[in-house]
Amino acid sequence: MKWYSTEPSQGKVDYSVPDAMLQFAKKNNVLVRGHNVFWDDPKHQQGWINSLSPTDLSKATTDRINSVISRYRRQVICWDVNENLHINFFESKLGQNASAVFYNLAQKFDGTWTLFLNEYNTIEDARDGDSTPAKYLQKLRDIKAFPGNRNLKLGIGLESHFSSAAPNLAYMRASIDTLAATNFPIWLTEVYVQRGPYQVIR
Repeated sequence: MKWYSTEPSQGKVDYSVPDAMLQFAKKNNVLVRGHNVFWDDPKHQQGWINSLSPTDLSKATTDRINSVISRYRRQVICWDVNENLHINFFESKLGQNASAVFYNLAQKFDGTWTLFLNEYNTIEDARDGDSTPAKYLQKLRDIKAFPGNRNLKLGIGLESHFSSAAPNLAYMRASIDTLAATNFPIWLTEVYVQRGPYQVIR
């Protein structure tokens, strides 16, 4: 459901692939996450987005939220609204409240399900200073502080991309404990472990 997959050319929205995948999931009783509304990585933005003025980009992002969430509302069990602890493409273009606005609009289009901030290395790598539990929590506070967001149903999405090295279990536990203090749901969202001596094989 990523934006670059569904609207590679401005105004030409194509949901045929996620539609087919969702139908497959329904037939096989598989629950589906809405992944994702936005991804801030500048390497994965459509060329036409980079040419937009801030005003036009703001309209395009609003249209995007309306389009994807309206189409799949009540067909998915939650939404990954954004991933942007490591990168801030939309904030750099639209201002520091861009993410908070996205969550505000997502809530208006579908307030039924939990809206997740999804990110990597919050539990996988203690050396990554961009996605520490403290920075994750600050981002959640910034989103909640935006007018109209006080009652957002927020969730914590931990991507959990583990390398072949032995995981730092103490750091993982401490990080999850810190995040759990929010009482927001915590999901491991994209779990994989690279092949190596510490991979569990069944």
